[in-house]
Amino acid sequence: MKRDPITENAPVTPQDIIAEARFMKDDFQLGEFPIEAFSNRTRQFILSIHKHLRFKKDYLGINILCAIGVAMGKRFRIEINNTFHDYPGLFYVMVGYPSIGKTPPTRLILKPLLLHNREVALQYNQELEAFYQKLEKYENTKDKEGLEKPKPPRKSYFITQDYTLEWLVYALECSKNGMLLYQDEITRWTKNSMRYSKGMDESTFWNERYNHSDIIYNRKGEDFNIVVTEPLISVIGGTQIEQLKHLIDGDKTENGFMSRLLFAYPLDQKLELADDDDVPEQELNWWNSFVEEILNLKTMYDSKETNVIPKNLKLSKEAKTKFMEWKQNNIDMINEMNGNGNGILASYFGKLSTALGRLCLIIQTERWRNGEAEMKQIDLVSVQRAILLIEYFRKVFYRIYFYFFVDNDIHLTELERNVYAALPEEFETKIGKEIAIQNGMPARTFDRFIGDSQRSERLFSKQKHGIYKKMYNL
Repeated sequence: MKRDPITENAPVTPQDIIAEARFMKDDFQLGEFPIEAFSNRTRQFILSIHKHLRFKKDYLGINILCAIGVAMGKRFRIEINNTFHDYPGLFYVMVGYPSIGKTPPTRLILKPLLLHNREVALQYNQELEAFYQKLEKYENTKDKEGLEKPKPPRKSYFITQDYTLEWLVYALECSKNGMLLYQDEITRWTKNSMRYSKGMDESTFWNERYNHSDIIYNRKGEDFNIVVTEPLISVIGGTQIEQLKHLIDGDKTENGFMSRLLFAYPLDQKLELADDDDVPEQELNWWNSFVEEILNLKTMYDSKETNVIPKNLKLSKEAKTKFMEWKQNNIDMINEMNGNGNGILASYFGKLSTALGRLCLIIQTERWRNGEAEMKQIDLVSVQRAILLIEYFRKVFYRIYFYFFVDNDIHLTELERNVYAALPEEFETKIGKEIAIQNGMPARTFDRFIGDSQRSERLFSKQKHGIYKKMYNL
């Protein structure tokens, strides 16, 4: 039976919020990553990689979204209305068990970007060597009248794995067409976001980078300023669910940092081994060429070659109608969450609107390069497919929210909760072990699970030797 809604006059308590979340969970349907959001050719690639390497589709999917957005850079932007334009930069986080296979999909999908990064570095080194040769010739010339002193080449950055904020400001100023921060273990980045360093609050810095806000950087004692117009940077990496706790415990749920993250969290957390682990070469070659073609698209600059001039893509009439329909439904959900005192979900839902526009741009580009669309406007199909992705990310955040705020008042891991849910109300130890093994929990781990003195009294009631009864209501 549906519970009574929280009224405006009644004070909202933590118990009310948890009760509301439990009620939502009853109607909540988990979902797999929607590979149908991509064109037929990209789906074929995902299915081939999954078949031969058993990489999770969720991880493949968000890495593909990230790779396309980074390769696009600032060449294109979506025009939501005549006052708001946006680029394809997003912050992606892969969540999963240890050694579940988060890094291998990233390395495979980002390979063409990493190769491009090497080419950028090699080109700079060659230009730098040529500069030193010209400089030496200039210095050795006695009569320098009429000669212009050689200028050093401007270094460009594309991918970084480590940074300081001061260096990143400089790197973004040099890299006019955007960058990628890629870390295998993304908690290095999320924990750094909680620091305050040299006059900068890192979470505020990253919130502003997500918004593509201009950087105006002034240092006392220096006679120059750095101004970066609409800097673009994407972020991707992996972590374990428990490692997100510092975001929950800190103030990052309040300042909006966590709300800017798109999480991929596969429902299936089991490792698998394929019978044939050789991926067809044509699939690997297709993906590498696909990304290279986007990287090689012409970039237009202003007359001073300091800023990229992007091509604006407006929403078609049908696409705009669908976009606004989704946005109204999202606003209704935000108002409901705020009314129920659930600011965390309301904050996250609010940022999904921004992410939707960026995903529309990425999907339009993906379909264009696969011959399924034109790059003249954002069409209805791209909006519909981007909505599939957004709703997946919403569902994943629900799972993370439930884990920390609803299901985990006695601190069960995802695996423990799955096993606990699969157990019958009363079971023999032998049967319990079989069920645990079927769900990916080793027998010894199950023995510790039912014998944990700190939690077992709340989880299980020992009826007699070898017979247990569940006591906890998930």
